Amino acid sequence: VNLRYRTVSSPTVRLKFRALEILTAAEETFLVRVGNMVVGLQSLNQWRDYVNRNPDKYKVYDAVYLVTGLDMAQWGYYGWDVGLMGYAFIGGACGLSKVGYGEDTVGTFRGVRILAHEVGHL
Repeated sequence: VNLRYRTVSSPTVRLKFRALEILTAAEETFLVRVGNMVVGLQSLNQWRDYVNRNPDKYKVYDAVYLVTGLDMAQWGYYGWDVGLMGYAFIGGACGLSKVGYGEDTVGTFRGVRILAHEVGHL
């Protein structure tokens, strides 16, 4: 992801990976699901609330990002929009809304671009 930010010079951006946590489906209670889809904005809000309810695990971090293999979607005028790939709060880093999340597909690097984009919002 840092390679994506190499061209940014003002301010200089360098991400430091500090921890990895693997959650089971039973632990992902904050994800709002409809079938095999994760509901975009509702899940982002629930993820934020989960992180804030668990300060022992997450307080020390400036940003917390969740990678999911599930398909993100948002209900729109024409039904479910499954083109959604990531979500993050704008300007949320270092505050109560320091979370983002995005899709990744096993065996690809698709999630790297999504993570770089969403962290840019934070």
